[in-house]
Amino acid sequence: PLYLHDWLKSRELRSMEVSLCDEKGDPVLAWKIAAAVPTSLKAPPFSAAGKDPVIDTLDLQVRGVSLVTF
Repeated sequence: PLYLHDWLKSRELRSMEVSLCDEKGDPVLAWKIAAAVPTSLKAPPFSAAGKDPVIDTLDLQVRGVSLVTF
């Protein structure tokens, strides 16, 4: 399924949690977002042979941001 594509197309508000992770992949800091909608997506041309990131930048418009404590 194309979840990101569908979200970009529908522009539906969604809740999410975003984590900043250390070099081991463990979350160090996290934010809960009550509602977010994508406003733009920047990505390099897709190449199965390349090692470029699939998504370079995803800009979101958000509301209801709170800090998650560990």
